[in-house]
Amino acid sequence: MRILYVEDNETNQALVERVVRAKKHQIVFCEEGEAALELLAADSEVNLILLDIELAGHYSGLDVIKALRERQDHRPVVALTAYAMMGDRERVLAAGCDQYLPKPIIITDLLTLLDHYETELAAPAAAAPTTPPVTPTPVVEPVAAVPTTPLATPTPIAESVAAIPTTPPATPAPSVEPVAAIPTTPLATPAPIAEPVAATTPPSVPVPAAPVTTEPVPSAPTPEPVVALVSGDTNPKPESSPGDKVV
Repeated sequence: MRILYVEDNETNQALVERVVRAKKHQIVFCEEGEAALELLAADSEVNLILLDIELAGHYSGLDVIKALRERQDHRPVVALTAYAMMGDRERVLAAGCDQYLPKPIIITDLLTLLDHYETELAAPAAAAPTTPPVTPTPVVEPVAAVPTTPLATPTPIAESVAAIPTTPPATPAPSVEPVAAIPTTPLATPAPIAEPVAATTPPSVPVPAAPVTTEPVPSAPTPEPVVALVSGDTNPKPESSPGDKVV
């Protein structure tokens, strides 16, 4: 927020400045009522006015608030004053102030006051409805009426048509051309087709079987024993056959 403090006491200015800057707000000062009215007329960014009732100069704090309301300046104004008598608060609020804070200033009360107006100023900006731009309706210029003249209906022309007798055309008889006589030739009689005769095989004559004679088969000659000669032995010994038994 941007805060204007109208105060001619430097001690009070220093106290309020420390609290306001601790809350990350901006603050400007005026010591007289006339200077405060001129600054508010030129500076539209001031969001909150802290106003002392007893001021130096021709304008008091009540005169400043009355002049603001007369020129339709409705920015919030908080009266900071040492007046603590019965009826002072009602008199200050009736003059047009929004809040009243007595002196000596209590820091916690000033902090609560600043938080209140910070929230109040932020709420309308967040809830401000966005109105869509109004699309102007195109102006349609009136068109001059063109007089319409009905077309004249032409009179039908009746033509006299002579009656022509209608005689159907004669259908010519079809002409028949003579057909030349075609000579007829007798068909040749086909020769009979001989069927193939199956070949006949003469019956087979049985051949008589040759007589079988049984002759004796001569037996093989018995081999003679082979005599082996052994050196020193004059008597030959017959060679033993595999079937002979040696004793």
